[in-house]
Amino acid sequence: MLTGLIATFAPYLLIAAAAAGMAYALLYPILTGDVRSEKRRKSLDLAISAMPSIEDPANRSRPSRRDQVAQSLKEIELRKEARGKVTLEIKIMQSGVKIDRKTFYVASLISGIGCGALSFAIFSNAWTIVPGLVVGGLGIPHWYLGIKKSSRIKRFLIELPNALDVITRGLRSGLPLNDCIRMIAAESAEPVRSEFQLVMDAQGVGIPLGDAIEEIYDRIPVAEANYLAIIILSLIHI
Repeated sequence: MLTGLIATFAPYLLIAAAAAGMAYALLYPILTGDVRSEKRRKSLDLAISAMPSIEDPANRSRPSRRDQVAQSLKEIELRKEARGKVTLEIKIMQSGVKIDRKTFYVASLISGIGCGALSFAIFSNAWTIVPGLVVGGLGIPHWYLGIKKSSRIKRFLIELPNALDVITRGLRSGLPLNDCIRMIAAESAEPVRSEFQLVMDAQGVGIPLGDAIEEIYDRIPVAEANYLAIIILSLIHI
């Protein structure tokens, strides 16, 4: 009787597991990020205020750094709205997993077939094959990308204050901003090091520093990445 009940409800349990996995992959970064984002944002505000003033006295009529930050934030938000929905390629990029779209689809197909076969082997019920395919083909792959993305964002946020400290100390000692960024690209922990190396690479092909910094948000979609771009832009515009 127990076996019969398991066989009867197994498809529904598998469908619920698939839905839960996809919801977790989509919502986990948002839910966990919102809880702590305000505290981290205050820390970055302190970092902005700690930046040394290198403003030329002859340009005191120009907007203050606070005004520049506000204007930069508005411009970045407008560009974010214009980017549209997040594609699979962007999800893969944000996760840091080194695969392309085709490889992801192949892996999803293999996972779906494997889970479908496993479901049938366990429950001996053909109706469990379809939920198994859904869990393995849609739930698990997207759940995996979500986990990798969350882990990458967490490591970025841990290392970001150190990167801002490098910029602050470098500017105070008279180093150019580009040299500070080069130091971060060479010495910081991952994924901050890779992100700043991409900034250096982008500059090498002619992309302005401000635009290259803003692209970090595409790969690390958290408010702190926007604040980082604002800090750099405010320094560029001084």
